Amino acid sequence: MRVLRGLLISAIVCITPAPAFAQVCSDQDVTTTPASPPFPRSYEVYLKQLRLAVDAEVDLILLGDSLAEFWDTKMFQPISVVNLGVSADRTENVLWRLESPEWSKLRPRAVFIMLGTNNLPHNNPCAVVAGLKRVIERVKSIWPFARVILLEITPRGQGFLEYNSARVEINAAIHKFRGLRRLTWTTRSPVDGKKKVPRCRAQITYLTTCISPRLDMKQY
Repeated sequence: MRVLRGLLISAIVCITPAPAFAQVCSDQDVTTTPASPPFPRSYEVYLKQLRLAVDAEVDLILLGDSLAEFWDTKMFQPISVVNLGVSADRTENVLWRLESPEWSKLRPRAVFIMLGTNNLPHNNPCAVVAGLKRVIERVKSIWPFARVILLEITPRGQGFLEYNSARVEINAAIHKFRGLRRLTWTTRSPVDGKKKVPRCRAQITYLTTCISPRLDMKQY
């Protein structure tokens, strides 16, 4: 009888479903682990940027991919800006660049992050969100007194609908982030109110027009 009871208990244990656990994002290890520059040019740009790591106070640091790199810092005058954007960078590449201890010499009032679009073809939305969180954490550890500003991922590709469902999902998650300021992309011109289609890198001037009024450095 004892043997039979033991077998019954074993059978129940075997067929009892395991408790549900939170779903693990399959590729977040990729987006949250520092990775060296993807191209020789990326590394060259990084080395040039290291020269900007001097003991100085600055109003704003631009950090991210091509949206940051190709943004003419003169558009932000009169505030002082250090541009740390590198075209084609993903979250893991920015994490690699931020490993240099030299960056702590800079004392920014704010850090403006534009990142994530280059992860879209390679990673799940949850992994991109995890990567962005890790970048924000790293930024706060380097510049603990700086205000962190995050731009949501902008439309891209053919018809500006490429990876759109993933982009929308990521942006929804971004709006739940705490401890930073989020800037929402708008396709409506603040000048004439007409609908405009954002072209990201091709319309950096338009992006500046949309965002610069909300980067009032007096509040930082």
